[in-house]
Amino acid sequence: MRTTGFLGVGIAILLSACLVQAEVFVPPWCTDQDARHTASSADGQWILWSDAEKPAMTLFDAKPQAIRQYTVATRDGKSPSRIHAIYDAPARRSFIVVLRDIPEIWEISYDPQAEPIFDGLVHDYRMGEGLAHAGFLGVRRTLLQTQLADLYFTDDYRTAVSITAAAHNAPAQAHVINLDVRRELAAVPLATYQPADAAISVAVDGRTWRAMPGLRQNISAHQALRRYCTP
Repeated sequence: MRTTGFLGVGIAILLSACLVQAEVFVPPWCTDQDARHTASSADGQWILWSDAEKPAMTLFDAKPQAIRQYTVATRDGKSPSRIHAIYDAPARRSFIVVLRDIPEIWEISYDPQAEPIFDGLVHDYRMGEGLAHAGFLGVRRTLLQTQLADLYFTDDYRTAVSITAAAHNAPAQAHVINLDVRRELAAVPLATYQPADAAISVAVDGRTWRAMPGLRQNISAHQALRRYCTP
């Protein structure tokens, strides 16, 4: 009977400690002043957060509870990178992540039916060539030649546009990236200054992409996260 009593007291103390820990947990984005490093999913089930100065991201569920840690680096792990911005792409059910220190865009799908991810060259996906990893919450990389910054998106989020600043007497350029095939389609010189909060239209060989600033979507997502920050 005494052993049972001690066991009951021990369980009660453990539960109390857990409750106290839960009460004092403050989500990291609640003290983060930069909305670019936090985004919530369109369905309200996922939150992706990054410390602006560390090469890592954390995925939280809606509780919020940390579900997965991502080390942010090149595929070989030799070159780490901080995060420039995180966006929610509701039409794709995924997060789009722009890396600050290496020329890559990451896509992390929160769609349970997301297709497997193949990295590297594959002759025929239908034949099962190459090694794949899970598409759901996995990292789908778009490798680029140029370091990019803030993104603009078409309505379907299949195409992203980023503007690089003018330098060395060269004009600013609009880089058009297709997120389905994971490559840059074109780099188009811009004759005039592009306001950061305005839509952009890019024409290449008779085709025009009209894209809206992704940062607006991200700011809305950050505001939606306030419910996690109230006592």
